[in-house]
Amino acid sequence: MNRRLYALHRWLSAVAVLQMLAWMVSGLFFAAVPKERVMGPSTQGVPPSGLDVSGMLSAEELARAARANGVGEVRKIEVRTIGGAPRVVITGSLSRIRLDPRTAASVPVERDEAIAIAKADQGSVAVDASAESVARDAPIEYRDKPLPAWRVVLADGKGTAIWVDAVSGDVTARRNDTWRIYDFFWSLHTMTYWDRTNYRSTLLVVAASIGLLVTISGGVLWGTRIARSMRRVTARDSRPREDRSV
Repeated sequence: MNRRLYALHRWLSAVAVLQMLAWMVSGLFFAAVPKERVMGPSTQGVPPSGLDVSGMLSAEELARAARANGVGEVRKIEVRTIGGAPRVVITGSLSRIRLDPRTAASVPVERDEAIAIAKADQGSVAVDASAESVARDAPIEYRDKPLPAWRVVLADGKGTAIWVDAVSGDVTARRNDTWRIYDFFWSLHTMTYWDRTNYRSTLLVVAASIGLLVTISGGVLWGTRIARSMRRVTARDSRPREDRSV
């Protein structure tokens, strides 16, 4: 019985050791690296001041213009200031659109504006930057985020990429080299190597089950060894001692 249990424990340990090492290394990284370093700085979120509302169309007129552009039933209307100019972002049941609140004309986010938004978000106005438009097949670092979007890369020595929604002008993701290392370790930790979104993967369940079996079998073997040693000590102490006196 013990021989078979030893063999099972040995093979289970051989299978589980690499994943257990990945769990320990990735867990150490998560605990040691501050969240601020992973996510990067952000100065976004300061409410605009001095919004000029003169000449703006009514909400009803803007909603009508949005429906004419195919957004469907209007669910939310937001007024924002982008570079000092007012803009209205309208979210509908089918899509979103950004309008000039004075003319109701569609105003998509252009390259220069995306770069300005990204620089302002990071407080890096003087840093050189480049931008590319991504309409589909976004890289894994931008999974589950709205498209189309601008990927703005800042020359800050940290590999920072700011993703700007091409419709609303929102910053939808902040990525840097530390984040990418974090994401790689996250894929190892959750065993979601490909899409990194399904945290209840079959591989994770199997690996955790193997790790549990290794722990249980090791505990049984350890307990068996301790019990055997105790029986030997008891048997030795129960033997009659020889009288060696002359």
